[in-house]
Order: sequence, then C-alpha cells, then structure tokens
Amino acid sequence: MRRLTLTAVVILILHSLTTNVEANFEKIKIAVLDFKTQGNDFGTKDIGKIVAEWLITAFVNEGRFEVIERRLLEQILEEQQMSQSGLVDQDTASAIGKLLGVKVIISGSVSKLQNFMEVNARIVDVETGSIITAESVSSHQVDALGTLVRDMAKKIIRNFPLEGYIAHREDSAVVIDLGRKSGVKEGMIFEVYKEGEIVKHPKTGEILYVKKIDSGTVKITSVQDKIAKGIILEEIGETGIQYGDQIKSQATVTGSNNSSGTISSTTGHQGRLFVTTTPSSAVVRILNIKPKYNPGMSLEVQPYHIEVSCPGFNTHTQWYSLKAGDNALNVDLTRTNMEAKNTAPDSSPAVKSKHKEYYTMLLSKDSSQVRYGAKYLYRKFKRDREVINMAHYVLEKRYMENPNDRAFVDGMAWLCNILGASGQSSHRALLSKVSQTSSNKKLCGYAEKNLKKL
Repeated sequence: MRRLTLTAVVILILHSLTTNVEANFEKIKIAVLDFKTQGNDFGTKDIGKIVAEWLITAFVNEGRFEVIERRLLEQILEEQQMSQSGLVDQDTASAIGKLLGVKVIISGSVSKLQNFMEVNARIVDVETGSIITAESVSSHQVDALGTLVRDMAKKIIRNFPLEGYIAHREDSAVVIDLGRKSGVKEGMIFEVYKEGEIVKHPKTGEILYVKKIDSGTVKITSVQDKIAKGIILEEIGETGIQYGDQIKSQATVTGSNNSSGTISSTTGHQGRLFVTTTPSSAVVRILNIKPKYNPGMSLEVQPYHIEVSCPGFNTHTQWYSLKAGDNALNVDLTRTNMEAKNTAPDSSPAVKSKHKEYYTMLLSKDSSQVRYGAKYLYRKFKRDREVINMAHYVLEKRYMENPNDRAFVDGMAWLCNILGASGQSSHRALLSKVSQTSSNKKLCGYAEKNLKKL
C-alpha cells in the first residue's frame, strides 16, 4: 500500500512539472482593428475589413498568436463607444488593451489614388502606447494586394520571436522545447545563447540587462506537437551549444518584389537575403564576404557568391545579384552520384547508418563534399573506430587523385588528422606512403606530421 502511495505522489509531481513546462509558453494576444479607408472607388466598401481579415488569417495560421475574435472586438468597442477602425493613438491603445487583455494592437489605413493602392500598418505596444514597427505595401492591382498584405504580416511576425531552450543534444543534432503548438515550422533558424554577466545600475542597483553569450545557430528539420528537432549550423566559443542553452527564433520570411506590387518597411534600404533550401538542413555560405550567412541579413546591393551544401547532396554554387528590399533565393539540391560508392571494392569498411552520408561524401566527385565530410568527421567522431577505418580506406584509395584541387587536398589532410589522432600504429605505413609519394606538398606535410604522432 505504501508503494502505491509513493508511486501516486511521484506521478502527481511529474504531472505538475509537465503542466508547468507547458504553461511556460503563452500565445501573444493581439487585436486587429479594421483599417481606415482613404479615397474612393476601391471596388468594395469593405476593403478596410478585408485587409484586417487577411492579417488575422495570417496571424492565426502562424500558430503562436491568440487573435481577438472580430465579433467580440466589435461588441466591446461598441459598448465603450470607441471607434473600431483607423489608426489608434496612445490613450486609445491603452484603453483597448485593458478592456481586451491584449499586448499588441494592429491598426492602419488603405489609401487609393487613381489606380495606385497602398496599405500602411502600425503595430502598437499596449503597455507603452509606442509603435513597435510600421510596414507598408502598395500595388496597382487589387488582385495582388492580398498576397502582399500576407507578406506584410510575415514581416510583422518577425518582431515577435519564439524563445525556448535546448532540451537535448547528440552529435550535431538537437531537440528544442518548442513545437508545432508554439508555432515552430520546419526550416526556421534559431540563435542559441547563454546568459552571462548581469549589468546593474551603479547607484540604484537596478538590473539594466543581462549579457548574452552567443553559442551558435540551429536549423529546424522536423516538428512535433511539443518539440522540434534540428541540426547545428554553427557553434561559437569554447563550449559551443549545450543542453539548457536558450534559443531565439530569427526571421525566416520571404518578401515580395515584383511588377504587381512592392513591400517595404521602416528598417532601411539595404538588401536582405533569405535562402530557402531543399533539404532544409542544408548549410548556406556566402563565399565572397567574411560575415557568415544568417537568414534576413542586411547586405550591400551587389552580386554575392552563394554556396549551398548538405551531406549526401551535390554542392550548389551560383552568383546572385542582391537588390534593394527583401530577396528570396530558392535552392533545390540534387542527390550525389552514388557511382563511386557502388564501385567500391569488397575491402571497403562496413559503415553504420549514422555515418553513411559522410562516407558517401568522402567518395564523392565533388571536392567540396570531400572536404566537408572529412572535416566534420574529424571534429565530431575522430575517436570512433568505424570512422578511423573509413578514413584509412578513403585516404589509401584516393590521395593521388586531385593533387591540384585545394578542397580535395584539404579533405585528404583531414583524413590524415583522423589517423594521427587515433594513436594506432597500424596506420603508420599508409601515412608514410602518403608523405613520400603524394605530389602535393601540403598533403605530404600533414601526413608526415601525423606520422610523428604515431
């Protein structure tokens, strides 16, 4: 009987903890007012309501907002004798916020001059009455306006990032404590960080802010109801990304810029780059600049050399001319040619599923794939016996192939590093052979250096 009682207590505690974790995520409560119309001949007298509906639908579909239902909004404002349309001032925003319990109010206007239509939106913080951001779209075609308004909603949404924690890490894979119910979607990018020193006011002792120590970035590859899985794109610092690190979503939306209309914001005139990849776990690099790629990063209007790579796929490179505003680039990678793998002799090592994609990369005809795979295996699995055997086999098979290809030679050098780190004298003969017979001086040097370690 006592055991049953203890079990029941444990279950209750676990249930309480689970409930508390689920309760940590709260949807942002917002209200969207009907937009004020300026001008005539819109084609419909309800264009202000239609624009509001487009925005409401976009916010609801995002999954992380609680939008006040239109009828309830109309009823409360009518009872309080407040206007439901138009731009709200600070006093009106505070009053509406208290009545509805919302944090944010979105209002705006729809203007028309001859055949030109423009929609302006303001996002107001209820507590302070200040404008968080302002967005606008314009078009000569009414049919295109709906798409542009929905794009504008996505730009507004980026001002409300998702925040959570790294719940698990294994090798380059992570799990976060946010899922589909929180609004997480496949392909989203999260920055990862740790909280550092607390900065206080020197006289009052008031906490001014907490320093943020960047750990890296992750990209979401699959989403469940309460969690999401991702892959590490970048690690920063000595400790890198760890269990318990905090996460914050970055902007991953794409804007429109075509003959039907334009979308703009008050954030500046530089071009912003968004690269969407298939598969979503692919890594994006900009080869002709030093800063690392981040979705939505601001760049000067000029051509950029884009590289997209992923284990098991052919690397894609292209020059892309960035324009002012938002730029969306879609890249679909193709599977690597499996011919090299299929023609491998019977002496090739048996490879478990977790390393197969990297083994394919090491045998690829794409030298950048060879370098990426070898470097990754050294950094993550250099003590793994299977990886050591794989490195020995590929180095012996391929080190003479492309002595003038820098990326390929780099890949072979990383394989030498794996063998040198193994501490196994059985690899001495191969490293000695590479150091004496390779026609590339760099590779000879790496082979000799790692030979000395054995």
